[in-house]
Amino acid sequence: MKKYNIAYIVTLTLLILSCDPMDNRMLVYNNSSDDIFVRMIFINKDVKETMVGLRKIKSKSKERIGKLYSWESEFEDSSDSILSVVIFSDYVFLDNKYEASNKNKSDSLLKLGDYQVHHYKYSDLENNDWVIKYPEDGFKKGKKLFTENNNRKKPTPNPKVLKEKEIEDRWND
Repeated sequence: MKKYNIAYIVTLTLLILSCDPMDNRMLVYNNSSDDIFVRMIFINKDVKETMVGLRKIKSKSKERIGKLYSWESEFEDSSDSILSVVIFSDYVFLDNKYEASNKNKSDSLLKLGDYQVHHYKYSDLENNDWVIKYPEDGFKKGKKLFTENNNRKKPTPNPKVLKEKEIEDRWND
């Protein structure tokens, strides 16, 4: 019986020590009277995701935003090192337990420009002790963005294949 207890303790200890580190120093205050959704991205020629998914924050509350690894690694991977904190209204369709679905839906809102945004340099976040205050930090209406998902050209059939199969080419000019 003792062998099993020791094995259990050793296994549990190894599992705990092998977990990825969590960086949860960012704190978002929603001081508005509405629930919101928050998403962290880098906006350059296109939209670059961070390892932080869409998060719902209730009105008049605060939430710690934890992510695997560190914020420093996110900023190092960005070409301009400016983090865009995007705020979406409390749309019911965003409140879905499937992360991929939420990403696609919030990408659509980015494409429409239906969001508010504030941009932060790494030094801004450090100076503010990693606290983001909505709407006090000066969030502004977003502009229409092209994300990886909605910036792709529509696939068109190869004109040669259409000609060989004697199909009228309605796709290519």
